[in-house]
Formats: sequence, structure tokens, C-alpha cells
Amino acid sequence: MFLTNVCEKYELRAKVIPTYWTALVFDVENDPNRLHVTHKYLGILDDFEVDDVVETIDRWLGDGWMPVRAVWDQEDQFGPERDVRVLKPTDPTPVTEHSLLAPLRVDLDQFREDDWESYEPHVSTEREQIIVSPLVEYVLMYDEEVVRSWPAL
Repeated sequence: MFLTNVCEKYELRAKVIPTYWTALVFDVENDPNRLHVTHKYLGILDDFEVDDVVETIDRWLGDGWMPVRAVWDQEDQFGPERDVRVLKPTDPTPVTEHSLLAPLRVDLDQFREDDWESYEPHVSTEREQIIVSPLVEYVLMYDEEVVRSWPAL
């Protein structure tokens, strides 16, 4: 799995404590551990906080949400040594200004604020050159396990 490879690359595998995070999953993928767009890193949560996160996401996405369509074709490098290849969207506004996803990110700040100034949606990938598939599922993850998912309409 790609995430496992990244952890091994940075020798983090033995040191990593499982954490919670949310992501958007592409229509062509059924495994959020491979191709996904991380929406919010939540870190370590207790059971009560996980329930609250689920309730928060339910408030925003429980009645369904429109898929996100963007063309992911702008290559960049992320990571401490800028050696993790990523694709960014030509136009990030479908993700960053989505009518439900944007305020959901703000609402999730109550559990953990971001470590960076702005949200830059991207896909970590070693081989894809372009991704045009829509994002059709929102998932709450615990390490590499799907805790709950919210499909788009």
C-alpha cells in the first residue's frame, strides 16, 4: 500500500501511533489507502471524540453531497525533504470552496486545528500523470481502516 511505503521510506512504521483522518476517495478507487485526497488530519482521538466527529460529519454530509470534480495534473513535491510526488488540481476551488466540504473542515477544527496556514488539496502518487475521476466518497479513517463512509449523491 502506498501509505505503508511512505511510512517505510521515512522509517516511521515502528514509531507511528494510529491516528484519525478524513479523506475524499476517487470513483475509480475502493481503497482509500491508495488514491485519496486527505481532507482533515484529526490525530489521536478518544472514543467520545470519534462519536462527536461522526456526528459533525453527519450534520454536513448525512443527507448526501455532490461529487467533487477536478482535474489533478499539476505535479509537485511534498514531505520534509520534498521527495513525495503529488498531483494538485489545476483549479483547487471545487475542493477548497465546496459548499459542504469547506465549512465541514472549519467545523472539524474543534477536534484539531491544522498545522499549516492553508489547505492545499493533493494526491500522493508515484505513477499517475493525471486523474480526472470525481471524488465520490468521504471517509473517516483510523490508520488504514475505514471507520465510516458518506457516499456522494
